[in-house]
Amino acid sequence: MDGAEFKSGRQHSFTVAVCIGASWIFGGHEGTLDALVNMVETDGWVIVGEPYWLREPPEEYLLASGLTRRGLRSHAENVEAGERRGLDLVHTLVSSKDDWDRYESLQWYATTEYVRAHPDDADLPELLERVAKDKSAYLRWGRDTVGWSIYVFRCRPAWGAEAALSRELA
Repeated sequence: MDGAEFKSGRQHSFTVAVCIGASWIFGGHEGTLDALVNMVETDGWVIVGEPYWLREPPEEYLLASGLTRRGLRSHAENVEAGERRGLDLVHTLVSSKDDWDRYESLQWYATTEYVRAHPDDADLPELLERVAKDKSAYLRWGRDTVGWSIYVFRCRPAWGAEAALSRELA
């Protein structure tokens, strides 16, 4: 099933709701937070894995990767998006460059293994061109431009959300 079509049967029925690396299902980070908050019970947990800008992305990187400046936020903005929804950040697990290299290079490895196992696949030229382009963009710019974190949030008790809203309105 398409993840965006999932309905739990009733809102606020889970203790934990998690979306790691698939926020596009709900239209981005903010949409994912909204969806997950509606799935968890009062005092529940929302866990989201999301990329973020480490620095302002170079125009060349945006063109090569197909990303847009507004497609990602900063690490702080990812946290703030949760806090605006009545979530308290309790932990982040931030990737290192080694983590990113491992993630990216496993894709390169999987591609070379696929090519070896399926040398007659008519789609190989297109696949190899796309992977080479992505690899080059990552090595030139992406490694120093994009970060990744798993954000562990806990729903703020009702009194906390009301107090936060009162402070915002003041």
